[in-house]
Amino acid sequence: LNKPETAHMPALPREELTEFYRRLLLADIHRQNRICVMLIMLCFARNTEIRGGEWAEIDWQAKTWTIPASRMKRPRPHVIPLADWPLELLQELHGITGQAPLRNHC
Repeated sequence: LNKPETAHMPALPREELTEFYRRLLLADIHRQNRICVMLIMLCFARNTEIRGGEWAEIDWQAKTWTIPASRMKRPRPHVIPLADWPLELLQELHGITGQAPLRNHC
């Protein structure tokens, strides 16, 4: 049998990013949903990785988010380095959610 071709989703053209971010920031949506969309884009993560997140996976001092192998497509942990902006968004989201896992809020 021939393997079916994978249909990739088109990427947002670079020249449209500024307008996309502007509209996202002004959109009438819950703050935590806006943050989650931003994290998907800034961390280059799958939405299931963000939505399944646990606060214990984030190392605030090392500025990393380690997604365990059990939640990854490949059976190995995935370490996401966190720049200042995603860290600020995560801190804001933590303020909204408290100790509840991300999956209850994204």
